[in-house]
Amino acid sequence: RGERDALGDKVAASTAATSTAATAPLACTRAGVLVRQGRPASARVQYARCRDGGAQGAFAAAIGLAELEWLSGDRAAAQVQTQQARARLADIAAAPERWNASIELAGMLVRTGDAHAARALLQSVAPRLQASGLRRDAARARIALAEVALASGDPAHARADADAMRASPMQAAWQPRLRQIEVALAHAAGDEAEARRRLAALHR
Repeated sequence: RGERDALGDKVAASTAATSTAATAPLACTRAGVLVRQGRPASARVQYARCRDGGAQGAFAAAIGLAELEWLSGDRAAAQVQTQQARARLADIAAAPERWNASIELAGMLVRTGDAHAARALLQSVAPRLQASGLRRDAARARIALAEVALASGDPAHARADADAMRASPMQAAWQPRLRQIEVALAHAAGDEAEARRRLAALHR
């Protein structure tokens, strides 16, 4: 009887672990929705479950909590979570998923004050995405590079990245962000009239 009980306990534990891993991606999605709804306490509960979803779940939980801390105004905590996400990045085995996670990480690196690391990360993944034929994701990395350059006070690189993005066959998918970059570039150039014109066009 003792052996049967032990075996039953192992089966139950294995089933519970499998169930937890299977529901973790849903918890990750729910957490993101809760953050946008302004429900941080509930989001934290979901991120705790999200963390059980293997390497991608652990990364998603860390990067999600980093955003949550940043939105709450706790930059130090956001930096800690961002570095945790950075440490988890290499654990994501599938290259496309790891490259896209890199783009997410770059966004939080900029927010927490490490634009240099964000740019280096994006520069490493953008050509890989392009070479792999993942044009939409490559375009996402390119526009993120332009945004990082703007955040770093480097309008020349931002302009070059925006121009490359505009020449991309995927540029239509990222028009809203591209137009926001154009507003910021006009402002950086001191052309306030052009910045206002472009800003007004965003709301048409």
